[in-house]
Amino acid sequence: METRPGFFDVVYGTRSMRRLRPDPVPDEILVELIDAGIRGPSAANAQNWRFVVVQDRQVMRRLAEPWRRSIGFFVENADGAPARPGEDLDQRRRTPEAVMHLAENLEETPALVCVCVERDRLAERFARRPSVVSAVDSPSRVVGNHQDGAQGKAPT
Repeated sequence: METRPGFFDVVYGTRSMRRLRPDPVPDEILVELIDAGIRGPSAANAQNWRFVVVQDRQVMRRLAEPWRRSIGFFVENADGAPARPGEDLDQRRRTPEAVMHLAENLEETPALVCVCVERDRLAERFARRPSVVSAVDSPSRVVGNHQDGAQGKAPT
């Protein structure tokens, strides 16, 4: 019988994973991750998320360059920002190296799950409000948490 970590073990133990093995992820696990992701709340219960799973290395190479540019902006600007309450500045200093590692090796990622929001009339009305963030944030957080739990270990 498969045992999975408890909910709070996964939630409190979740960290960003930026150094990934290139091992293929079975389609069944990708489907399970996405299914877990849609169980989270959405703004106004719109459930207007769509998922694009990219496993093709050529497509990942095409996506890598815009990703690297956006990450470059983060790396250039994160260091000069003031500390947030309770922020570990040593961790912040280590983060750009890990972020750049992922950016430089994005096409080696086993699969990219892109969470998208379909802009319908309701989504357009909520797009002007902060609550629309939950349509993207909740499923992606659940997918990340579920991924850690599926591996049966706390992330390193």
